[in-house]
Parts: sequence; structure tokens; C-alpha cells
Amino acid sequence: MNKYIGALFIILISVCVAVDLTPYGIKLALTKEPQNIKVTWLTNDKGDTPTVLYSRASFTPDESSSNEFYPIHSNAGAVESFPSLVGYWNGNANQAVMANLTAYTTYFYYVGDREANQWSQMFNFSTRGFGRSDYASIAVYGDMGHGGVGIDRDENYTLSHIMERQGYFDFVLHLGDIAYADITKGSHIFGNQTVWDEFLGVIQPVATILPYMVCPGNHDVFFNLDVYRKTFYMPTDKEDDSWYSFDYAGAHFVGFSSEHDYIPLSTQYNWLENNLKHYREKNPNGWLIVYSHRPFYCSSKYQWCEDFDVFKLMFVSSLEKLLMKYNVDIYLAGHSHTYERTLPVYDNKVLGTFQNPKATVHITIGSGGNKEGPTYNWLEAPEWSNGLRSSHTGFGKFTILNSTTIQWDFVDNYSDSIVDSFVVTKGYF
Repeated sequence: MNKYIGALFIILISVCVAVDLTPYGIKLALTKEPQNIKVTWLTNDKGDTPTVLYSRASFTPDESSSNEFYPIHSNAGAVESFPSLVGYWNGNANQAVMANLTAYTTYFYYVGDREANQWSQMFNFSTRGFGRSDYASIAVYGDMGHGGVGIDRDENYTLSHIMERQGYFDFVLHLGDIAYADITKGSHIFGNQTVWDEFLGVIQPVATILPYMVCPGNHDVFFNLDVYRKTFYMPTDKEDDSWYSFDYAGAHFVGFSSEHDYIPLSTQYNWLENNLKHYREKNPNGWLIVYSHRPFYCSSKYQWCEDFDVFKLMFVSSLEKLLMKYNVDIYLAGHSHTYERTLPVYDNKVLGTFQNPKATVHITIGSGGNKEGPTYNWLEAPEWSNGLRSSHTGFGKFTILNSTTIQWDFVDNYSDSIVDSFVVTKGYF
């Protein structure tokens, strides 16, 4: 009997040792509370005690006590599994919150599983001010995927240029089409986990330092967006939503899904209008920034940008009136693999100037770099088009200078320099 008990004991030990809770795909995200930061990560197996450890001083996970001046905080998290389908996806999504952070402070952190004592390497990030009128700068791009070759298709050019400037930015905004895990053979419906995981590894050096905020694009809808939602936990009101809002540096940011139903009276439409209305009633002078994957205005020779595209016509007719009604200052989008911007425009008519806007300014920046490559050809420039129209990859620097002024710069990957800029003054319409 004893030998059987011993054998069983050895088997149990082997099973425990075989559990792989090594964190990967680690990234930060903003929350609705400015003093809290969410951290998410993936593991191959499912642990019982996902945890984030964090402190204002460098430390190791096995330290049993904290310095009284720099306590080590330990916050338990939650874990859920990816959709189960043999031959497609496996793994588990973990999340935890670093709470009650201090402004203008560097924090060091680990993620992992407390009971298993398996931890990531140590990362660090720095908080900014939590006040309403703080200066802030955001790195913006859409349509950045994995697996391309060359400056037009490789995401590393964009990411490396952001890393060179990472101290300048408060967070990153990725406007949908993440990883392009659905364009390899047989992956359109269920996606490709290898591509997805490799992309998360590529963005990790940026996403562990800067909160990585996203919205869904058409290349993210596989598995009914379940993989997207369990990888990127945004500050949604409901767990299954793909739309959300948050406040930062005196501005209200609203991200919605161009891949869900958005027609009037739909769930998302009602949420969007209520969110915009609620903010504007309380903040008539505040910056209101809205973004999703698909643009209202674009002029490349890409099907969505053609005047006859029926889906774009439905998108514009359903939603553009909300931008005017609630004085949305700037709308950001991707989808067209180009960069361009507009004058203040509504219903295809230019209304005002950057110094006195009477409608929303639109920026299309689907230029992150992906396997499909850029859109190279352009329609004749419409009246509302302004400044550079580019097929080069690159990213935007969206800078809130103060309560009345925002500056936009486009950094071209070819020259690693700013090639287009404008300044917009707070408008009322």
C-alpha cells in the first residue's frame, strides 16, 4: 500500500510542477479611477491566485516584509479562460488592479500567481498628474499587425520610434485591427493564436510602461470578439461591452465599436448618446474626444472611403449627428491604411477653422504597419481635406496643451520625424 501512496504522491508533485503559470502578454490599461491602473496578462494554465505586487521601490517577489517608506502592495486579481475549441485557442486571461497610486511617481511591479510562486520579471511605470487640467500626450495609431516585412508592413518601426519617446507619452491608443490574427489561411473565423501571442510579445515593452488602450476593428471580430475582450480589459460599464469611456487630463475619451450595431435605438447607440449627453451637460467647456476603428471622412482609394459604400453611408447617417449635437472636438479612426486629416467638417461641409471650429476635426491614422500594407492611391482631395495625405507608416502625437489648445503631430516612420502638424482651439457648436 505504501508504495502506491508514494507513487501517487510523485504523480501529484509532477502534475503540480507541470502547471505553467508563466505570465506573458503583459500590459497596462487605464481605469475609470485615475489613481488606479489595471494590469492584465496571459498564462497557459489557470492559477488560483493571480496577483500583482507593486511598490515605489525596486524589490523581489520573495521579500517577506516591506520598507516602511516603500511598502509592497499585493492585490489579488481574477482569471478566466479563452474560448475552448480544440485545435484553436487555449490559455487564460488574468487581471488585477494597482490601486490608490500617487501622482508623479514611479512604481515597480510583478504579475504572477501567489500560491504557485511564479512571477514575471520586474517592470516599472510612472504615473502622471490626476488633476483636470494637466498636460498630456498620447501615441495614436490604428491597423498595426504582426508578421509583415519592411517598413510598410512591420510594426516594429512604429513601436521602436514610440519607445524612443516613451517618456513623452501618457498612454497609447490603438484604433482597432490588432495583430491581424485572422488573415492567415483558415483563421478568418477563429483567428490564429500564434500570431496573436507573438504580437502581444512585440508590444509588451511599450505596454508594460504605458497604458495600452484599444477599440475593436474588423480584424478583431473572430470568436465573436471574445479573445479581444479577454486580452484587452478596457473600462467598460458591462463586462461584455466593447465600448467605454474615461477621463484624462481634463478631457473625456469615448471609444466605441464600429463592428457592432450602431444604428439609432441599438444598445450601443443609446449608450453612446447617453454618455456624450451626460458629459456635455456637466462639462460644457471640456475636451470631448471620440474614437473607433472606422472613419467618417477619408479620401484614399479604399472601398470604405468611396462615396458609394453602403456600409459607410449607414455608419455616417447613424452617428455623425451625435458628433455635432454634443460638440465632439476630435474624432480618431483607422481602417484606411493611410494618414490624413480634415478641417472642421459636418455633412461634407467645412464649418469654421482650426482657430474657431464649428464642427468636429477628423483624423484617420491607420498607419501602424501591418501585413496587408498601405493604401497607396488617393481620390481627388475633397474640400474638407487639409494638410498631408500619406501612405507612409507612422503614428500620431496627440497633445493636450491646456483646456483650450490641442496639438497634433504625425511622425513618419521613414524619416522618424514630424512631417505634419496642426493646432486646434476649443470650439463651440
